[in-house]
Amino acid sequence: MPAQGKKRGRVGVILGCVQRLFLPEVNEATIAVLSANGFEVVLPTQQGCCGALPHHQGEEDQAQTLARQMIDCFTAADVEAVLINASGCGHTLKEYHRLLAADHRAHDFRQKVEDVQVFLAKQGLVTPLHPLSDRPLRLVYQDACHMLHGQKIRLEPRQLLRQIPQVQLHEPLDAALCCGSAGIYNILQPEVAAELGRQKVRNLLHTRPDVIVSANVGCTLQLRQYLREQSSPVPIYHPMQLLDLAIRGERLPS
Repeated sequence: MPAQGKKRGRVGVILGCVQRLFLPEVNEATIAVLSANGFEVVLPTQQGCCGALPHHQGEEDQAQTLARQMIDCFTAADVEAVLINASGCGHTLKEYHRLLAADHRAHDFRQKVEDVQVFLAKQGLVTPLHPLSDRPLRLVYQDACHMLHGQKIRLEPRQLLRQIPQVQLHEPLDAALCCGSAGIYNILQPEVAAELGRQKVRNLLHTRPDVIVSANVGCTLQLRQYLREQSSPVPIYHPMQLLDLAIRGERLPS
């Protein structure tokens, strides 16, 4: 995808296994936002799994094989940064230097990996943003554990969201509490995961949001399940989707 306007750099985007299957619109929005802000976006066709899911299960041999393939793929792409929009993947990608401790390439690759929100917050948005609604829009941001605890990312998503005109950003109770997705935890421990999911949704809805914002695909799928259970119509968007709509001047569905 070519950069729009003055080219500011060349970046690669990891599409993610679960993300590209369940939320491909998040990848599309991510690419569009990067392009609109002057970055050429490269999507290597041979990219596979980053190794996060086998790594969560302790399948280290498989995770190491997938990690080497990912490094080969993006090394050949010759990009300045390797960006990810799913925090579960991002956490594992930043652990490659431990997963492949004897491979010097893993250390070099890790230096290029960055969450797309952190990248854009550092580089700055250069394209105008438009309101997403005719009235002030109440957002509540859900911190994914792999982002907040694993990568220590909290401020940058909020900094980007606050740049959208007429946005009111609210904080939920127990923001640091897990939603219950946690990689494959909701599969291995469904009862406890369900209790956490219900509690997280109650806390988010307590802020009376128009929109819930989540930057991790596992969290989004978990939250959607318990929003449906509570018959809540509140939608969930990734920050990149909201930025994409704001760049294109489109309003959220009412």
